[in-house]
Amino acid sequence: GESVLVPAVRIATRRLLATEWVEGLLRVDDTAGLAAAGICRRAAGRLVADVLLGEMPLRHGLVHGDPHSGNVYLRRPAAASGIPEQLVLLDHGLYHHPPAQLRLAVCRLVLACARPWVSSERVRACAEPLANELWPLLPLLLSPAFALGTGLSLSDLGEAAVGRIPPSVG
Repeated sequence: GESVLVPAVRIATRRLLATEWVEGLLRVDDTAGLAAAGICRRAAGRLVADVLLGEMPLRHGLVHGDPHSGNVYLRRPAAASGIPEQLVLLDHGLYHHPPAQLRLAVCRLVLACARPWVSSERVRACAEPLANELWPLLPLLLSPAFALGTGLSLSDLGEAAVGRIPPSVG
């Protein structure tokens, strides 16, 4: 949609990809620049997550192979557009194409985690085939809100939050 811009390709060879020039790009990690441009960090973060973690991989089957702050930008489009912020994606030299079965499995996991009365058994049944014994950590990668479906203790969640595998996992 209008909230995402992929600049048009001008030159594409085996070693070079050049796109049209886009004005007003702000790095996603430039908090001062985003604030000065009037871009809400929370809304921008939601847009980046929705596009790179949801829309592209799950709906279109595209995983950007190099999504760092030098390839993922934000900008404020012209006021007449009515769009508060726009995601601009660069460097399309490497994409991964997850198979439809994997995309569907991840969608099932998200739905299992997002249920009003989450069942850790259902979450496990969806996550274990994807992550084996590390299955309780997979929902946490999708959203911290999915912790309820993992059966992990507060201590386990604290370990995971600092990048350690909790003792009860694996």
